[in-house]
Amino acid sequence: MNTNTNNKRIINNESKSSFLGRMLKAKSYKLKTNQGFTLIEMMVALSLFSVVVTVAFGALMTLIDSNKKAQAIETLMTNINFVIDDISRNARVGSNFHCATNPAAPGTITTTNDCGTSSLLNDPGHLLAFEPFSGNKISSSDQYIYWFDTATNSIKKSTNGTLAGGTSITSPSIKIETFDLYVLGSSSASATGDTKQPRITLLVKGTIGVGTKIATDFHIQTTITERLIDF
Repeated sequence: MNTNTNNKRIINNESKSSFLGRMLKAKSYKLKTNQGFTLIEMMVALSLFSVVVTVAFGALMTLIDSNKKAQAIETLMTNINFVIDDISRNARVGSNFHCATNPAAPGTITTTNDCGTSSLLNDPGHLLAFEPFSGNKISSSDQYIYWFDTATNSIKKSTNGTLAGGTSITSPSIKIETFDLYVLGSSSASATGDTKQPRITLLVKGTIGVGTKIATDFHIQTTITERLIDF
């Protein structure tokens, strides 16, 4: 009797130990390596990537285009400033100023003439001729002439006393709309008794065009006084 009881206890103990062992035994899991992205997931990812690349590329191209246009505008502004500086520098040391309202019929450019002053304020000149610093006052073929050419909307310059030898000094991308000259005191005191020092006020308006999208307006005004005393 005792022997059977002991055997049952041993069997029960072994059963419990086996059950606890199975419960405590760590389970191992294998990763499934044959899973990937579905077609829909791939299409969504590619669509998002395309949108991001398109936006970024568009922004980059806009930035590059804006930079090129800014550089072009700066170059053209340098050109128009050079033109104004060329007129100012030469007129400042020139003499015998002749202003004409009609460049096609300037009259005798070797004689002095005011324009755009007193009662002529509403009728400014569009051509300026004068004897350069190194010119010969006896000769009529060395006058500097600056005028507004309405056919090409440009400012032209001649150094041989005639309009036929003139060339445009403004860029084709610059459209000159106004080239007004106000000349006062061009006559000398010895000739007419004019004691006013020659003074020229230059007004230039126009548009700088870069391509077909950007057009920048400019308005430049400067006053030039002859350095040499003529009275």
